[in-house]
Amino acid sequence: MQKPPKIPELVLVVIHTPDLDVLIIERADREGFWQSVTGSKDRLDEPVAETAAREVMKETGIEIGGPLVPHCMEVTLAPREHTAHLWLPFREAVDRCFSSSNREAILQLPERFAAHSR
Repeated sequence: MQKPPKIPELVLVVIHTPDLDVLIIERADREGFWQSVTGSKDRLDEPVAETAAREVMKETGIEIGGPLVPHCMEVTLAPREHTAHLWLPFREAVDRCFSSSNREAILQLPERFAAHSR
């Protein structure tokens, strides 16, 4: 049975604490390539929040209960996808990420967090 084609709609989830420590994970297929959680929809009508929650659980073992996590939590990686994880202050996380869109998302974190906290 052939696997259905991947749906070209992706999520990028920046997991962070109230202190703006960011979780980044190292890809199993590319040593030294660090990123936030990413993934694609399972079906066209899947809500983005559902995609995000599923991918976060699958890749880190963290159950999403709100916009952030309370502290740097223990992570359970999907071994075929990622080999290591780090909790870093957001600016250090930016420096580690290989993707420009991921770096930009993390750089927006302080402003987005402040707006959400009001």
